[in-house]
Amino acid sequence: MAPSSQSLEPPQNPGRFIIFATKAAFESEAVREELGYAIDRTLKARGERFPLIALLADADAAGLPASLRIRLAVPLSADDWDKRIMSGLSGTSPGHR
Repeated sequence: MAPSSQSLEPPQNPGRFIIFATKAAFESEAVREELGYAIDRTLKARGERFPLIALLADADAAGLPASLRIRLAVPLSADDWDKRIMSGLSGTSPGHR
């Protein structure tokens, strides 16, 4: 397989960092390690209050890296997943406007 020409570096000034997590991805030590590096770089560059969200397709929040477990992890099976994401991006609790 030829190496990808796409960079895995984050954009210079992202407005948010959203991770789509699957159980299969978090079973890979390499994926967990790379995700940890990306999160660490983003938080160092953008600060601890930077919006960082994990969307969980079939993954359990317990399998997330610690830097994500303490943030918003939204299971896509939740009826209000869209409201929870918008709340996380706006820095409010779900149900508040």
